[in-house]
Amino acid sequence: MQVETDQMPEAEPQEDVTQVISFRLGGETFALDILDVQEIIREQCMTRVPGSSSVNGVIHLRGKVLPVIALREFFGLAAEAPGSRRIVVVQKGSAVAGFLVDSVPEVLRIANRDICPLQHRKTDKCDAVSGAVKAKPDDRQVMLLDTDRLLKADDSARYR
Repeated sequence: MQVETDQMPEAEPQEDVTQVISFRLGGETFALDILDVQEIIREQCMTRVPGSSSVNGVIHLRGKVLPVIALREFFGLAAEAPGSRRIVVVQKGSAVAGFLVDSVPEVLRIANRDICPLQHRKTDKCDAVSGAVKAKPDDRQVMLLDTDRLLKADDSARYR
């Protein structure tokens, strides 16, 4: 016997999810919040910035000068020969910069409950890594980067 009711069935609770753009630096996978990413472009010829410790160069993008930070160098990884690298253009507030990465394979949806925050010591030179998560389906470790911290850790702010 079936009973009709006026009540709507309870909806499954929506899982709190963050979408991120994943990118590769060597054999490691990193990610940035998709809301901070403006676009992804092919690597372009850069003009070097004399005296800059972290800005590797600048490019012209739609009439604006954009500082570009090579994240391999930023994180102290071995340099790689130019190839089909990409520049991930990010904006946070008024700060805009490009991050040079090896490749940008995919957009990931990550359940916020699965993110393990990282604890930093006061002596950490760069606390741009905010957490880690195992990405499905292959359970690879993805290091989540905090765009604010990454932009503050370099001197690109003066090129706004």
